Amino acid sequence: MQHSFGLLFLWNKQQPLANLDAIAHVSVQSHSKGGYEGHEDAILLTSQCVTLKELEYEIDRLKGELEDVREAARKKFASLGEFKAECTLRRRE
Repeated sequence: MQHSFGLLFLWNKQQPLANLDAIAHVSVQSHSKGGYEGHEDAILLTSQCVTLKELEYEIDRLKGELEDVREAARKKFASLGEFKAECTLRRRE
């Protein structure tokens, strides 16, 4: 399954105690261009939907992907917190 969204997590391990040592973004990993007259540059995140049921399915899929990104971010930020705590302990020794 190809995903539309992903987590972009940038972490400066060289300065783990800096104020701004991590930045997170939701990134677009997969999309297509509209190609519709007047909307040639529109970024499309779903397949073509011809019924409300199909559109609702696509919306639920995107919401699920965003929940996956949230969970990945929680794990990354938790790892960052653990790493910072470890660095703080080492500095005190």
